[in-house]
Amino acid sequence: MLNKLDFVQQFLTKLRNRCTEVETLASGPGIVFSMKDFNECLQAFCQGLLKYCESELRTRVETLHIRSNQYQHLIYVKEQAALYYRRKCEQFLDDLDKMVNAKISQKGS
Repeated sequence: MLNKLDFVQQFLTKLRNRCTEVETLASGPGIVFSMKDFNECLQAFCQGLLKYCESELRTRVETLHIRSNQYQHLIYVKEQAALYYRRKCEQFLDDLDKMVNAKISQKGS
């Protein structure tokens, strides 16, 4: 499995390989690299960063879309269940009314 941020490691490695160590007068050891080398490394880093960001954004959008569809389906299922139980209750009340009316008419006769 590749590291998601391997382009950062590559950037640092290339930069380290292209540098020259020097001894400064005021602060001790330092490193120097040419602008050309730095720009090449930076260009590769930026391309890797863009590729990574595009991939992450695409993945997040796809995940959001999948979750949205799942939640919409769950809402639909819950609405259908609620409708089923509402009809069941209405049918029960109708049956209860019929039974009560039958008992009342039976006593009245």
